[in-house]
Amino acid sequence: MEEFVRAAIEAALAGGREALARFRGPDLGTRAKEDGSPVTEGDLASEAAALKVLRGHYPEHAIVSEESGALPGDQGHRWYLDPVDGTRSYCRGIRAWATLVGLVVDEEPVVGVIHAPALDQLAVAWKGGGAWLNGTPIQVSERATLSEATLSIGSLDLLPGLPWGERAFQLMSRAFACRGFSDAIGHIEVARGSVDAMVDPRGKPWDFAPVAVLIREAGGRFTSLAGEDGFDRGDALVSNGRLHDEILAALAVN
Repeated sequence: MEEFVRAAIEAALAGGREALARFRGPDLGTRAKEDGSPVTEGDLASEAAALKVLRGHYPEHAIVSEESGALPGDQGHRWYLDPVDGTRSYCRGIRAWATLVGLVVDEEPVVGVIHAPALDQLAVAWKGGGAWLNGTPIQVSERATLSEATLSIGSLDLLPGLPWGERAFQLMSRAFACRGFSDAIGHIEVARGSVDAMVDPRGKPWDFAPVAVLIREAGGRFTSLAGEDGFDRGDALVSNGRLHDEILAALAVN
């Protein structure tokens, strides 16, 4: 596992370095993909650097990356890469973005790295190894009631079009506070105990595979919004575990 973790860190650092070099630059080259989401030269440079590292260490492993899609290899060892998670923030000069690298072995996420270079954050977790932020162990909070909890809901603009969107607004009003964070950054805040739960209404496996390891190793719980354990369901609820079932019930998606 140590070799996998080192490779994931190296890939995330390489990708983050390339993205940071272009951050707020005059030639970011932002354009829209077919699905309407933005992509920049920073995304592509980050992906190329991270892929080079992963292919160098494990040429036989499969890789799934946001910009390049599925690359062939051993499906029992499958890497997930999001070169710039939070591109909408990145292309507007907001520092809340990150490079994500995760390893899934036999369909189980076992390594997760989130590198947010503009915020000087490196979150690392692996199965059985705990969760770490900049070399310091982290863990989720112990708050057990919504009235004392801080929540985060990613992509607030999506809520009006979701069947449970109105219930999400009601959920916010029951909390001590509700704050919006760029997706990966919000997940780090849950893992470190500053935020108690985060509702993420949209995401891909490359977004969630690293997060699932980080949250679980920090002592929290990661599921879909239907309460499923998989990281490829298209949405996620991450929490300290104590609030998880109450939030699922409040959203009534399970």
